[in-house]
Amino acid sequence: MDILFIHRQAPATDLARAALTAIAGSALFSSSISVVFMNQGIETLCSAEYENMVKDLTLYGVKRIYIQSVSGENKNMDLPADLSGSVVALSNEDINRLMQQSQHIVSF
Repeated sequence: MDILFIHRQAPATDLARAALTAIAGSALFSSSISVVFMNQGIETLCSAEYENMVKDLTLYGVKRIYIQSVSGENKNMDLPADLSGSVVALSNEDINRLMQQSQHIVSF
């Protein structure tokens, strides 16, 4: 089952934590999980509060983690060292293609 999670929530919200928990839980039962961090959700990747939860996504089996890149502005952001090689910046067009290829989309 191919599931794409879209994470748009700012780090200081309960919904941001719920989103990461749902992603990790889904990864336990599905072999094909992708996550796109967009808008304020990108801040979650650099948030000290969520740093371990985001790093744990790869331990749970999430192999594809993306961030929305608007005119290349997020390509050189300061990601935690453990994630810098795991996160790929995508344009809006690439994100649209990814959404069209996914069987299921869950948005937070």
